Amino acid sequence: PALVPTGTYDPFADWIASTQRDLWLNWGSAAGKRVSIYLPAIRYTGAEPADLRGYAGQSLPFRSVSPDLEAIICIH
Repeated sequence: PALVPTGTYDPFADWIASTQRDLWLNWGSAAGKRVSIYLPAIRYTGAEPADLRGYAGQSLPFRSVSPDLEAIICIH
């Protein structure tokens, strides 16, 4: 799906509709010290309010729902 501003994204709608999403996380900037994690199919288990040092936020817990592939982890 296309990226949307966080102010317009509704995680509760995804949770209620049981929408399946993919998730790709990247850490690091130097060759050999980068880590990527790809989850091809996740589903939110419920959104929760969070306190981020005095700022309101949301915790978005999820679980993998891919039948054959849970995650791909790459160090590059």
